Amino acid sequence: MKDGAEYVKYVTARLVRYIDTPTEQRRQNRIDAKKRKEPWLVKWFGWAPYSILLWYRSVKSKVRPRAGVKPDLGKTEESNHGGGTG
Repeated sequence: MKDGAEYVKYVTARLVRYIDTPTEQRRQNRIDAKKRKEPWLVKWFGWAPYSILLWYRSVKSKVRPRAGVKPDLGKTEESNHGGGTG
């Protein structure tokens, strides 16, 4: 029975500490814990797939064309840059 009594005492102490903590502090603690948590991809597969994902995202963002800008296919390279009379 000693183990049961110790467990009840432990749970009661945790509950009292939880109730005494202000709500805003509990929210902040939860947010901080989520920030410290490592990404699931790293947790399950290590850093190699995560680094490939980061590299892919950076390449994808560089290659993406700008919205609203259409290339002028009728002009030559010189006339696009003002180098020719064309």
